[in-house]
Parts: sequence; C-alpha cells; structure tokens
Amino acid sequence: MTKIFLIILLSVFIFNTQLLAQTEEKALYKKKVNTYLKLKKRGSTIALLGGGVTLAGVIMVSTVEWQTQKTSTGTNISTNDPQGIWGILCIVVGVPVSATGLVLGKIGYSNAIKYQKKLSGLSMGVNFSPQQKGISLVYKF
Repeated sequence: MTKIFLIILLSVFIFNTQLLAQTEEKALYKKKVNTYLKLKKRGSTIALLGGGVTLAGVIMVSTVEWQTQKTSTGTNISTNDPQGIWGILCIVVGVPVSATGLVLGKIGYSNAIKYQKKLSGLSMGVNFSPQQKGISLVYKF
C-alpha cells in the first residue's frame, strides 16, 4: 500500500514540475515570438526606407544632364550638377540598406513562425470532466 501511495505522490510531483516547466517554456516562446515579430516589422520598415532612398536616387540621376568625353584611356561620363552626385550617393546607400531590411524581415518572419509552432505544440493539462478523468500530455512535431 505504501508503494502505491509513494508512486502516486511521485507522479503528482513530477506532473506539477512538468506543468511548471511548460508554463515557463511557453512564456519564453511568447517572448521570442514578440521579439521576432518586432524584428520583422523593423526589417520591413528599413527595407521600405532603403527602397525609397534608392528610388529617389534613380530619379535624381535620370534627370541630370551627363557629358561624355572620349579619351585615349576610355570614355569618361561626368556632370557638374550636384543632383547627380547626390543621386548616385542615394543609390549607393539605399541598395544595401534595402537588402539589409529584407534580410532582417525574413529572419524575423521565419523565427516568429518557428516559435509560434513550438508554442502551439506544447500542451499539458488535467481533465476533470464527468465523462473523462485523467492527465493529458500532447507534443506536436
């Protein structure tokens, strides 16, 4: 009789420990999901800003008058308009910023989905309905 009582007591203790660990793990996963969703949003914002700067640079470069000079070493293309220089600078800065934003957005999206799946895959509980009584443990892969 004491062996059965000790087994039941040990089972309840293990179940409570697992339930507490599951609660802590769910809180950690929720925190990670929120962090990665913020990363996704920031990455999207950076990508849009980089795209806008690149577009502004392309517009600036396309409206400038360029002079072409042929020399013995090749062809030189230049302009005296500062708008052309600013346009090239906007393109040089905007393209990497846009690419960085896209990468950050993709990382945030992928990891948020990964931790949302882990969060929905954990489930442990006690069922006290009149039809069924017992303990449930569900882990979805």
